[in-house]
Amino acid sequence: MESNQNNSELVYGEFNGKLVHISAVESGLECGCFCPKCNTPLIAKKGEINTHHFAHASEVFCHGAAETALHLFAKKLLEDEKKLLAPSQQSGSTLLTLDEVFIEPNLGAYRPDIQTHIDGKLIDIEIKVTHGIEEKKRNYVIDNSINMLEIDLSKLERDLPPSKLREAILYTAPRSWIFRKGELDSNCQLAEFFSSKIGELSFDGRAVCALGFIDAEGYSAKNNSEFEHRRLVVVKPIQSRGSRHFQIHSSCGYDVELIQIGTECVDSIKDLTFPVMLDLTFEPFIRSRQRFPRVLGAALTKVD
Repeated sequence: MESNQNNSELVYGEFNGKLVHISAVESGLECGCFCPKCNTPLIAKKGEINTHHFAHASEVFCHGAAETALHLFAKKLLEDEKKLLAPSQQSGSTLLTLDEVFIEPNLGAYRPDIQTHIDGKLIDIEIKVTHGIEEKKRNYVIDNSINMLEIDLSKLERDLPPSKLREAILYTAPRSWIFRKGELDSNCQLAEFFSSKIGELSFDGRAVCALGFIDAEGYSAKNNSEFEHRRLVVVKPIQSRGSRHFQIHSSCGYDVELIQIGTECVDSIKDLTFPVMLDLTFEPFIRSRQRFPRVLGAALTKVD
């Protein structure tokens, strides 16, 4: 039998019906994990030289296990977190809160990856990992005026750790509407917030519109160390810019940026209802590749 391709990219296995990262399991067959594609036993290879990854315990032909794992991870993440950032005609992007999430419901004519409700409106979500939505399904969606959003994960590395994968799926990976009937606004009042604060969103790095925050920790097998990942998700205007290689002559709307924050900042914002306008306090500046130094504190902006 032919062996599976590029095992080193497979860093997620199924354990008791759930996807787990290679860093969270024991080494060898004791991991008790199965391939998310072919459902055969996996070995967790966690040596000191090569990148930690799963390999099939027996010689089988299993093409695309890492892609299947990425697809499953995305669907389960949206089911659990019930939110994602989506393109918006009014404000550039809108943080949507999903009321209900159904994975691969059989709708007769077709089966979307996810169907959800947002303020009583049905929305279908497609997760692109290798191939985009097929032409027959696309035509059916457009002909029947079905709201459908596609999240493009095709350019993501297959061995991303959970925190970076979560960030990409919910916020930063490319996404576009296959069809959108009218404007969809978040039921967290983001559109209303923008309409009242639109003149204040200058994004000077201190007074910002915050959509939420990420507070994560875990173990990095690659670096053999514990890690912490804390970011504030803020709105910034899309601005014209360029370099000697390209020039953006025209742009409008809003994008998001992730700013590193400390535990002190998390403590000061964890009980807030987002979105909010915040005044940020930074640690003393240390020259680095990051646009802003770490945020130590945040307080509600006092604006009439």
